[in-house]
Amino acid sequence: MNIVDFSLLFKQIDRERSPSNKIDQIISWTERQPEIKAARIICFNDHQIGRSADIGSINQVKEIHLFPGETSILNSSFPLPSGLFPPAYRNTTTVFCPFFQGKDELLGALLLKCDYPRKILKKYSRELEIISSKIGDVIQIGYLRKKLLDMGKPAIQKDILSPNILGRLMNLLELPMYIMDNTGNFIFVNTTFLNQFQYKNIEELNLNGNFFLERDDWARGIQKVLGFTEIGGYAVKVCTGEGNVRVVQDLATLIGKSIFGVLFDITNFINIQDELQETIETQKLLNEKLMATTSTLRKTQSTAMKSLAKLAEYRDMETGSHLQRICEFNKCICKKIYEHQPYNFTISEDYINDIYLSGMLHDIGKVGVPDQILLKPDSLSPEEWKIMKKHTEWGWNILNQADRELGEQSFLTLASRIALSHHERYDGSGYPRNLKEEDIPLSARIASLSDVYDALTSKRPYKEAWTHEQAMEEIVSMRGKQFDPVLVEIICGIEQEFSEIKLNLSDYETAN
Repeated sequence: MNIVDFSLLFKQIDRERSPSNKIDQIISWTERQPEIKAARIICFNDHQIGRSADIGSINQVKEIHLFPGETSILNSSFPLPSGLFPPAYRNTTTVFCPFFQGKDELLGALLLKCDYPRKILKKYSRELEIISSKIGDVIQIGYLRKKLLDMGKPAIQKDILSPNILGRLMNLLELPMYIMDNTGNFIFVNTTFLNQFQYKNIEELNLNGNFFLERDDWARGIQKVLGFTEIGGYAVKVCTGEGNVRVVQDLATLIGKSIFGVLFDITNFINIQDELQETIETQKLLNEKLMATTSTLRKTQSTAMKSLAKLAEYRDMETGSHLQRICEFNKCICKKIYEHQPYNFTISEDYINDIYLSGMLHDIGKVGVPDQILLKPDSLSPEEWKIMKKHTEWGWNILNQADRELGEQSFLTLASRIALSHHERYDGSGYPRNLKEEDIPLSARIASLSDVYDALTSKRPYKEAWTHEQAMEEIVSMRGKQFDPVLVEIICGIEQEFSEIKLNLSDYETAN
């Protein structure tokens, strides 16, 4: 959930007058988040929202006793209402984010479908709490708007509801309410009003004479109420009996010759908005610094990788173009894995960049192979081949030691895995540990395929370069034997890219 988008959402909600549009904005924004598959809103208290209230996409649920009273993960067998989510989500877990009337009366909940619910709750618990609370406010305000409009209809305005009768009704409700004459004097306030804003009685409130601060803003709001029959909703600052300043949303309407209003304390919401704005500015600054630092770090990593790779390159018959091609091949394969995520785990976009750099060091262990073996133009003897195979373990030792000294996982972690396992085979017949299938690290499986393709299509002292078509035919024939079947399928889909990389980074020793 992007913090900038989060702030924009609240601004969009405040601009909407219709509660239905507000609710639709919240659902639409939530479902646009990459981590969220679907979002729904349920409400337990039919009285609060009313059947004809303008509440948008809200589903009424009666079985309130089945639901928890706190943010939770509902398992796939939890009895959600039929048809609430599409059938595709029927057997999946649900994130339950409740909202309340008052302090502890459960009013409803925001329900989310996502791939990693625990991760969502851990990462975005505060944001989800704010959004669900906002939903509760919108629902209650929407209901109250409707009731106030009903009370303000001409048929009711004929002294049927006098201020005294209204006052007695107001004391039964737990929202701060007031009745005021058109000169600005309070005629009646309920007990909740006095308690919440810390006044002993209405006399003290009127004596203060400064309850509504920024009187010009408040007066303009009142004039709208006096001039129209619809409810006026506007934000204004008020002063409590103890001298504290709070920000409230005043929902007022004209009943007879009196102004009837309900106050919603939105101070915390305003503070959160201000904090979000400050956080946005801070994040922009941090992002700029992070991008600069990341760019420097990547350049440093790349330089370190190339420098290390040169150690092996100077002693081997390989060329710099070979290393560059391996990196490009790895990157091409990884992009497709990231795009389609074909495994039962996912890779991140950073993985693409990491394997691009790490692939340079797949043969770093060859620095330990004696020259008479490493540079021998003929086939190796069994004893010589035994020594040559040790380059995988030597590479692991070099890179793993450096990785441990850094004290945490780094780009060298991936490089060490590739160095150790890029000669393992999918059927378990490779070396040095005879790993098979998914026991072989994905990075090593990718590097193995890239390395073999490049070796086949390159000239060596003991062989001529194969054509691209010959190399692909060999790779396909080794599907499930030497190579991961998923990776073979991927390379078959991007073989033209492999051919172009080989041509553009050619040593002029490839087959025509």
